[in-house]
Amino acid sequence: MRPLAPLIMRTDWDPIIYRRSCLIPPGSIKTSVPDLCRRAGIPVRATVDREIYVYRGRRKIRTPLYDLIGVHVGPRSREGALRALESLAYSFFDHFARYCVCKRGLFIAPAKHER
Repeated sequence: MRPLAPLIMRTDWDPIIYRRSCLIPPGSIKTSVPDLCRRAGIPVRATVDREIYVYRGRRKIRTPLYDLIGVHVGPRSREGALRALESLAYSFFDHFARYCVCKRGLFIAPAKHER
């Protein structure tokens, strides 16, 4: 498994929007932390009963009932699952998702090249 460059280090990373409710985009998939871990190919260390919807897009929205996470790749792919877990862990500060991805070498910051 090759590590991905973290999106949380990028400057164009969209902030979280908090809303009381919002419409779920068409084509989004309903998932959970164990399902995202299974798709990403990593073992589940912890879980929580919260609805998560992943779709192809950029916005991240948290409502009292569910989280809506946009990923730039297909939401059903391995990288899409890792990006959704990354958003949960480091943008939403979800401790369960963070415990699943922490200290696994899944995200490695790009190295600076010397001239």
